[in-house]
Amino acid sequence: MKSYIETGLSDCGNDEWVPDYVETEKLIARDHGFLFDFIDYDFSEAEHMLNRYLSGFNDGSGTDEDMLKKAFDEIRKSHPYFRNNPSNVAWFLNRIIVGYIAGKYPHKEIAWQKKTFSLICVSRYSPYMDFDTMYSQRLESGGRHILSWFLDLQKRLKRWLFMVLDDTNPDLKQYSLERRSMIYGYFYGANDTLIIKTEIRPTLSKRMKRASLQYEMDRINENGDLEQEEQDNQQKKKRKKTSSELLEEAYDSIDLLMDFTPEGSLPKTVKKMLDGIGESEEETAKKKELGMEGERSESEEIGMVVHEVDGLSDLLDFEIYGMMNSGKSIRRCRNCGRYFMPKGRNDELCNRPIPGTDRTCYDKGLMPVFEQTKELKAYLSNEYNKASNKYDAKVRRGTETKEFLAVWRKEAKRRKKLAEEGKMDAKEFIEWLKNC
Repeated sequence: MKSYIETGLSDCGNDEWVPDYVETEKLIARDHGFLFDFIDYDFSEAEHMLNRYLSGFNDGSGTDEDMLKKAFDEIRKSHPYFRNNPSNVAWFLNRIIVGYIAGKYPHKEIAWQKKTFSLICVSRYSPYMDFDTMYSQRLESGGRHILSWFLDLQKRLKRWLFMVLDDTNPDLKQYSLERRSMIYGYFYGANDTLIIKTEIRPTLSKRMKRASLQYEMDRINENGDLEQEEQDNQQKKKRKKTSSELLEEAYDSIDLLMDFTPEGSLPKTVKKMLDGIGESEEETAKKKELGMEGERSESEEIGMVVHEVDGLSDLLDFEIYGMMNSGKSIRRCRNCGRYFMPKGRNDELCNRPIPGTDRTCYDKGLMPVFEQTKELKAYLSNEYNKASNKYDAKVRRGTETKEFLAVWRKEAKRRKKLAEEGKMDAKEFIEWLKNC
């Protein structure tokens, strides 16, 4: 049975556009390499090009169309969803540009904003030029850099993979898919979607229900005056933490665990949340009585199945749902730190090529590739400084927090010292800097 994904519209000439169907495996590879490559894709070049393109509009010097084309081509490289269908890139960029205009000039009338957009939109490759639709589906930058939508998507997908499918952490690994997916679904407010698409029906424990209610109240009141907030903080130190506060700690703990020590011990706050999630005993008994355990919908044996997706994020969500339903797990390569699909139970290395060599991580194994020389310490310091400057730039743009940077620097200096003393493979440290 052939399976296709409707990714957008194709130009058939004479301004005729028809649905574009791509064979599923061309977008969702068996080893899920496209997904793993996307979450590590560097959008900084495309960001730089778009900023140059839009700066000409801001200062009145005129836009540089060449910069727009280069940004367009750079984004196309990130995933076959874009490479197969140029109109998809144009559609995303137009929505991003509209969001940029609306956020940059909120005091201007909608008519002025639409006229401005018509001057700097991506008109080539794109049939989606209805202004009203564009405005209702714009992608906001939130005052941060113009491609923040892509960075947010990458971060959300990394969290999802780590919290639900990553087999690297021994503590998380012992929990069921239901428990791990539920805590992810709660954090992102996608419980209903998660339940429907994965056929998982866990219920919130009393702890999680209390946390949910408290969390929403905290969000409503988060804009209170600073003096009251300080008083509340003092009170928090004196009393026992609420379920909502434990949930917030769990979220932050998972973030740091994922970014710095994916194989480290699971924090107590995370364990408390996970231990409080799961299918109720009554629901389990009812499913067993009805013979619904492990039930899955049957697919057609012949013909063609077409999956419609509304955008790149839906496609990648669809891919992860499929991985969950098939019971697949993933790991991080011990050399490069990136995700891969292990073929065997003990696989710890991926087959990606090592830059500048004709070997892969699997070929290299875990043996060191650096000799202890006088230049090593200077080389490691230089690589650390480059990575530190990259994070400084992210803090200035607002895509990372100062707290995150402080924790990253502490961990990076610890690893750098180990590499200098020969207690860690120097190549492993460099790869960690590039991929953390």
